[in-house]
Amino acid sequence: MYQSPNNFDFEPNDDLNHHSSTQELIDGNDLDNLSKKQIIQRKKQLEKLFIYLIGFGVGLGLVLALIITITLNKFGLLKKPYEIESQPQQTETLELEGVEIQ
Repeated sequence: MYQSPNNFDFEPNDDLNHHSSTQELIDGNDLDNLSKKQIIQRKKQLEKLFIYLIGFGVGLGLVLALIITITLNKFGLLKKPYEIESQPQQTETLELEGVEIQ
């Protein structure tokens, strides 16, 4: 019978050990050690960072929009169809000097 290369044999108590290690990471004593002053300071730092990131995103968006608008305008892609001047087609014209057409 096919056997997976991964070893799925584990002891039933491994799951319990996993929960206990997770509890150690989220131990309430660590939260008690943080003072309210430190929590407020961290919150203010995160708010500042959030505002800086929003400002950076808006600024970058404005710069890109300006560059794209200038580029489209340079190639004439912002004009309406009736505003586009048709370039005269170059056709060969026969010029006869001194011949008057009546």
